[in-house]
Amino acid sequence: TEGLCTIIGAMWDGECQDQIGTKPEDLLLCADAGLWSAHRFGLKPDLVIGDFDSMQIEEHTSELQ
Repeated sequence: TEGLCTIIGAMWDGECQDQIGTKPEDLLLCADAGLWSAHRFGLKPDLVIGDFDSMQIEEHTSELQ
């Protein structure tokens, strides 16, 4: 089966949250401060990309491992 790939950015406000990561084959990516946005809604990304110049990545590294 095919999964859903969702990319969350910094301005994400939780729309369609009930459709994110509902299947094992789904993939959640966060771009930069999208990591902060995902954490606000209790989501853990599969992959985070960016230069993180807009946030303190040290605050989130333990959550990524």
